[in-house]
Amino acid sequence: MTTLVMLAGCDPGGRLSQLTPPPAATPMILGVTAEAPIDANSFATAQPESLDNPLVIKPTALYDSSRPAWTILYYAGADNGRGSFIWDDLNEMESAGLTDQVRVVAQVDWSEGDPTGFVDTSRYLIRPDNDPERLASEVVESLGETNMGDPATLANFLVWGMTTYPANRYALILSDFGGGWQGCCYDETTGTDIINDRLSLSDIDQALAAAYNEMGGVSFEVIAFAAGLMGQLDVLQTIQPYGAYAVVSAGLMPGSSWDFQPVIAQLNANPLADGQQLSGDLVAAYVNYQRQIAGDENVGMAAVNLARVPALTAATEALADTLLTDPALYGAIAADARRGAQRYGNAALTDAEWIASVDLQHAAALIAENAPPGELQGAALAVSQAVSDSLVAYDHGQAIPYGRGIAIYWPVNAQSLNLLYPYASRLPAWATFLGEQAPATVSSPLVTVDGGSRQSVSIANPAMMRAEIVGQRLDEVVLMADQEAADGRRVLRQYEIVQPSTVTLSGGTNASLWGDGHHESLIIWDATASYLSDRAGAGDFVPLRPVDPSPIGALSATGGVFLPYPGRSMEATVVFRPDTPHSLRLWAAADNEGARLIGEIQPVAGNVFQPTTTIINPDGSLVQEPGVALIFDDTGAIYRSSRPLPGGQYSVGIGARTLGESLVSTMKPLVVDPGGVAAGFRAFVDINNNVQFLYPADWLSPITQEDIAYTNNIDNTAQLQVRFYPNWANDLAALQDKVLNTFGNVSVLLQEPVPIGVDSAVEGVRTAYGYDSTERGARTGMFLTFMKDGTGYVVDMDAPRNDESTALAIVDTIAATWQFLPERLGFGPEQWATLTVADFRVKYPLAYEHQEFNNWHRFTKGSQTFVAARLQPAGRTPAEAISSLLQTASEDVLGFAAEEPQRLFYGGHVWERNDFHYTDINGSLVSGLLLSRQDGNTEITVWAEALEPAGELLQSVFLPVAASIERIPVAPSG
Repeated sequence: MTTLVMLAGCDPGGRLSQLTPPPAATPMILGVTAEAPIDANSFATAQPESLDNPLVIKPTALYDSSRPAWTILYYAGADNGRGSFIWDDLNEMESAGLTDQVRVVAQVDWSEGDPTGFVDTSRYLIRPDNDPERLASEVVESLGETNMGDPATLANFLVWGMTTYPANRYALILSDFGGGWQGCCYDETTGTDIINDRLSLSDIDQALAAAYNEMGGVSFEVIAFAAGLMGQLDVLQTIQPYGAYAVVSAGLMPGSSWDFQPVIAQLNANPLADGQQLSGDLVAAYVNYQRQIAGDENVGMAAVNLARVPALTAATEALADTLLTDPALYGAIAADARRGAQRYGNAALTDAEWIASVDLQHAAALIAENAPPGELQGAALAVSQAVSDSLVAYDHGQAIPYGRGIAIYWPVNAQSLNLLYPYASRLPAWATFLGEQAPATVSSPLVTVDGGSRQSVSIANPAMMRAEIVGQRLDEVVLMADQEAADGRRVLRQYEIVQPSTVTLSGGTNASLWGDGHHESLIIWDATASYLSDRAGAGDFVPLRPVDPSPIGALSATGGVFLPYPGRSMEATVVFRPDTPHSLRLWAAADNEGARLIGEIQPVAGNVFQPTTTIINPDGSLVQEPGVALIFDDTGAIYRSSRPLPGGQYSVGIGARTLGESLVSTMKPLVVDPGGVAAGFRAFVDINNNVQFLYPADWLSPITQEDIAYTNNIDNTAQLQVRFYPNWANDLAALQDKVLNTFGNVSVLLQEPVPIGVDSAVEGVRTAYGYDSTERGARTGMFLTFMKDGTGYVVDMDAPRNDESTALAIVDTIAATWQFLPERLGFGPEQWATLTVADFRVKYPLAYEHQEFNNWHRFTKGSQTFVAARLQPAGRTPAEAISSLLQTASEDVLGFAAEEPQRLFYGGHVWERNDFHYTDINGSLVSGLLLSRQDGNTEITVWAEALEPAGELLQSVFLPVAASIERIPVAPSG
C-alpha cells in the first residue's frame, strides 16, 4: 500500500463532484412525454417515472389497433465467448410473461459449449417461462451457421421479424462486442471463407437502409445497443435516419447488460408507451441493475433523440473547424480539455488509448471554460447545448462522475490517430482536426525524489520519501516500484496511478486533472504489492491499475491473454472490485481487419488468464513477457490480495507523463528486508500527527479524520481507534479520566504502567475494561494513554470478550512499536511558500526572498534572478499591459530585443506573453519574460529575468509562479 499526501487532494468519499449543479446518480430525465429545453451549463433534472409507476401514454393518431403494440428484435452473436450472457437474456425475456401486445423475436448465433447445445444460428419467438435453467421459447427457424458480421444477415433478420410479426412500433437490440466507430457484433466463426467478421458502421448503415427500403420506409422507434462504446457520435449519426431514439453506453457494457424481465414486464403493463418512454426505462433499468445487483459503479447509459443528432453533428463539425483556425493556442486549450474530460473504456487497460473515447459535452464545457470570449467559446457552448438538446435520459454510477453519455473519438495526438478513422467516420471536419491537431509544445516534466533516511524497509518499516513534479499538461502521475532480478533485469512490481484532485473552474465545470506548475508529495511506501493467484496455488505479483478516479474504483490487471480453449488466445483485462478478492469481469479484445472490439467474456472452470510481466532492461527499454498462468475455478474466478514483497534490491520512485508523451521517472534504490517484522502486522504512518504504529495486516487500512485514526477487522467485530489531543495542558490522569467519561457504563478491570515506543522513552498507562452490549454481547476493551511534547495520545481497542487475548496482543504490539516521527517526516517545510495579495494567492519557492515595492511582489534569488507579480485594477487589455512593460524593461539596458508577442495557455488561463533579452553591464546575456491576463476587474502581470541559460528556471520557477496566482474562493455564506 502506498500513501501520497499533498501531491493531490483526496476526495472525502462518496460521490465525486460533477458539472454544476451536480446530478444525482439517478436518471436525469426518464420517460417524459414532452421535452423541455435544457441549458448547456445547467442540467435541470425532471422527475423520473419509475418502473413501478409508469406514465400512461395514449395511442397516436396512426395507431393500428389490429396490430400488437410492439415487436422487439434481438440480434446477438454467441460464438465469441458470450453464450451464457445471451442465454440469461433470453430467459429473462421469457420470465417477463409476454402478452399479445408485446412480442420478442431473437436471432442468436450459438457456439459449441453454449447452454443450448446448438452450434448454429436459430431464430426464436420468445414464450413465457419461469425456469432459468431451460430455454422454452420456440425455435421458429434454424439457419445453420451464419455470418452475424454480414450486413445482409442483419437486414434479412430485420425484414423477417417485421414482416412475420408486424406491430405498431419496433425496437432493435444489438447485443455483442462493441467498438464505437469501429462497429459492433463480432462473429468468430462465420461459416464462410472469412475467418471472422464484424458489423462496421458502413455495414450497419447498409443493413438498416436495406430493411428500411424493403419495409416501405418503416423505421425503428428504439435502436439499443447491448454493446460497449456505442455511445459515440459517429454511431448515432449512422443510425439517425432509421430510428427515433437510441439507447447507448459510451463506456464498456457488461455482458449481463439489462435484466430484461422488468423491462419487458413494464412494457407489458403499458404497451402504449412510445419510444421516448421505453428508451428512458431502458436507461434506468440498466444502470439500476448494474449498480444495485451487479455492484458495478463504472456504468452509464443515455437515451438520445435521434432527430436532434444532425444539429449535434453540425455543432461538432463547426467546433473542429474553429479549433484549426489557431492550432497552437486553440489546440492547447483543446488538449487541456482532452486530458480533463471524462474518459470511457479505461477498464480495458490494454486498449484504453486505442479506444480513446471521451465525453463530448464534458470536453466542450472545458473548452468553453478556458477559451477567451469569441468564436471558440461560442462553438464549444453550441456543442454543449446540442448534447443537452439530444438527451432524453441519462444515468450513471459513481465511477463516471462527469459524463453525459455521448462520446467522441479523440486520440491524445495526431500521431495516435487510427488510420481507419477518417474513412469510417461520419464527421469529416472532426477527423481532419484529429489528424492535424498541433497544440503548442510543452517541455517534459521535471521529477525529483528524495529517498529519505530509511534505506532498508518492510511492511512494518515503510519508506518515507518526498517527490516534486513541475509540469504542464500532465496527464498521468504514477508511483513505480521494480525489483532487481537475478539476471540484472528489473521486474515491474507496482504501477500505482496517483489520482489528481477535483478542480472546479470559474464557470462551475468540474474535472479531475493535474494543474500546470509545481506539485509536492510525501510518500509512504510499505513494500507491499498486488498479488494474483488461483485456487490451484499458482500466483505472482502483478501491478493493478484503477479503471476510474472514484474512491470505490475497480482495479485491473495490466493486460494478459485469455485462453478459452487450447490454441485460441485473446488479449484481455481482468477486473477486481476493491472490496472483494475474486475477479469481477474479464474484458476481451477481438480483432478484425484492423479494427478492435471489446466485450465481456464469462470464464469457465479451466480457462486461463496470463497477466503480462513488464521487464525493464538495463538500457531502460521495456519488454512484455507472459506471466504466470492462472486457472479460473468453478466459480469462474481468480483472486487478488495484497502481500509483502520478498526481500531484495528495489527501485522506487515517481513517474509523470504529459498528454501523448513518454513517461519521465526518477527512481531511488531501496532494500526490502522483512527480517524482524512483527508477524501479522503492518505499519500505518499518520503524517498529520507525526506518528507511526502497527496494526493487524488483515484489517482495513486506517482512515484519518481530524484528530482520529480508525480501523477495524474485516467483519467489523473489533475496532481500533487512535485519538490525538494537541495542546493537552493537563496531566496523564486527567487524560485517562476524559477517556473513561466518554465510555459510559463500563467496568475498569486493570490499570498499570506500560512503556511506549521502540526506545521505551515515554511512560504510559494501560487500562482494561469490560461491558455488555445489547446488540453485540459481552465486550472487552483496553486503551493506552500517554503524553509527549504537549500532545495527549489515546489508543483504544474494542473487541468481543472471547477475543481478549488477541486484543491484548494487538495493544501490546502497538505500545512496543510506537514511533514518534519528525514533522513532515523530517523533510522540512514545504518547498513553496504562499503569499496572500488582496483576493489572490501567489506561491513562490521558499529559497527565493520576497520583496515588495511599487505595487510589485518580487521574489529574488541572487542579484540577477527574480520573478515578480503585480495585481492591480484593470484599465487596459493584457496586450496593452505587455506593450507598456516592454517599454519599461528596455530602458537603460544594452542590446534590448523583444520577440514577437504570442498568446500562451498555461495554468488554465490565456496569457499575453512576450520574451525579451538584453546584455547587462557585465556583458552577460539576460533573458526575460512578461505575462499578463485579466481576472475579472484585476490585471495580473508577471515579470521574470535570469542570466542565460534560463530555460530550466522558466519551466521550474517562472511559469509555475504565474500558474499559482489564483483568486481565493469566497466561502459560502451561512
